[in-house]
Amino acid sequence: MKKLNAKEICEKGYYEQLLARVNYLERLAETTTENGIPLREDAFTLCFCHLDGLANEFYKEGSPRGKFIKALIEFGGLPVFGAVHPAILASYLMRPRHDGNKKLNNLYVLIKPFLDKLSDKKRFFSQEELCDLIDKNLSVTESQQKVLKQNLPNGSYAAMAYEELRCRAIHRLGVKTYYFSESTFNGQPVEEMSFPVLFKVLKNVICDERVMQTVKASCFSKE
Repeated sequence: MKKLNAKEICEKGYYEQLLARVNYLERLAETTTENGIPLREDAFTLCFCHLDGLANEFYKEGSPRGKFIKALIEFGGLPVFGAVHPAILASYLMRPRHDGNKKLNNLYVLIKPFLDKLSDKKRFFSQEELCDLIDKNLSVTESQQKVLKQNLPNGSYAAMAYEELRCRAIHRLGVKTYYFSESTFNGQPVEEMSFPVLFKVLKNVICDERVMQTVKASCFSKE
């Protein structure tokens, strides 16, 4: 067995402490206070805090929102996180803050009616499948196709998790299990976004070798 040097010991200890805090959330979710108040929502909220921190540590560029979404898609271990729902994508593209963005506005005007039709199917699409459908059914320029691909993650299940769960948990008074009505992905019902699912995702992220090495290296950047 390789003997660790001082730097490696420090990195290993730092990572193991963080992992222990993450593992504790599973026990916290089953805990109640002396007054009988369940702490499951608190464990749920802390999952988002850890995911936020890990995403910000791993990705050096981009917005906190973009980093969070990217981490769930890349490391979360559930293919549905990268899948896109037409209604979520349309909702993102029509946001008021995009008023000055001609490229997004033109794209929205072009694809909105088609996204509405697809929304009636009550299903998520893989990013590749949705791109192909739009390309085959609409006159999309190469430039618009590029803008579309760049914005597909903003219509993903991961984006919904950020908007409807993470933001509510951090900025409002707690968060509940999220059910995505009757929507399907690859012919299967979309799994509810509950604490067990999110905890599994968090463990997938923190145990990924690339994330693990980034966390260990960050040990020496802390004050």
